[in-house]
Amino acid sequence: MTRGMNGALSTAAAVVRNPSRPEVMVRTLLCFAALAAYGAVGFLFLFTKRGRDFLIWYWMPWWAKLNLWLLGIELRVKGQENLRLKTPAIYVSNHQGLLDIFSVPYILRGLPMFYVVKSEFKLYPFIGQLAILTDQVFVKRQERVGARQSLEHAVEKIRDGMCTVMFPEGRRRSVVGLQPFKKGTFYLAIATGAPLVPITILNSGDLLPTRTFELRQGTLDIIIDPPIDTSGWTEDQIPAYVAQMRTVMARNLGVSAEE
Repeated sequence: MTRGMNGALSTAAAVVRNPSRPEVMVRTLLCFAALAAYGAVGFLFLFTKRGRDFLIWYWMPWWAKLNLWLLGIELRVKGQENLRLKTPAIYVSNHQGLLDIFSVPYILRGLPMFYVVKSEFKLYPFIGQLAILTDQVFVKRQERVGARQSLEHAVEKIRDGMCTVMFPEGRRRSVVGLQPFKKGTFYLAIATGAPLVPITILNSGDLLPTRTFELRQGTLDIIIDPPIDTSGWTEDQIPAYVAQMRTVMARNLGVSAEE
């Protein structure tokens, strides 16, 4: 399979080795141990001044980096200069699998950040409870009214100077390419005027396919494109904005932008 960093990046070149199943299990257990340790220590920061911000802006990104290291995954990022914005932004990423939740927080480390996540995230051990205590935004995807109300909380946070990251595909399925985009990301951009910054994850689904333990050690490639100005956007043009974002990501992936 060929991915598209400036035209082409072969998955074979990104994969270094296929570890044995016992090794994968050991590495996975180490990740759970790191989660427990980070969660326990991180809880203490909640009682310090600005501890919640420190947890999300710095503590969690370095926990994510530790997990990538334990799994034998290196990051290669193109376009990191596009993160240096002077205004709050909405970072928009495609979603290929579990490795996304480690790679994206790490590349956004240090930014005044909050996350918009599915409500089921509350049930995840340690990290779900920390998300609740640090006032992240939870969305019930099946309830349109509830989702819009949750986004109002996100609007307030962005107007207060914070950034966020969203995965408009929602849940990732074992299909190559891009899934249909949900529109909440674009409603949020219209409500705040914050620029959208596309983040394209090229091959995390190849390194760790969805719902499997078939880990492949290697390099995870990510492209960050220049921000898209959303000032003047209107709700009646949302399909065009969705198509614009999909075109950027599809070009990087080397796939069709059609839903």
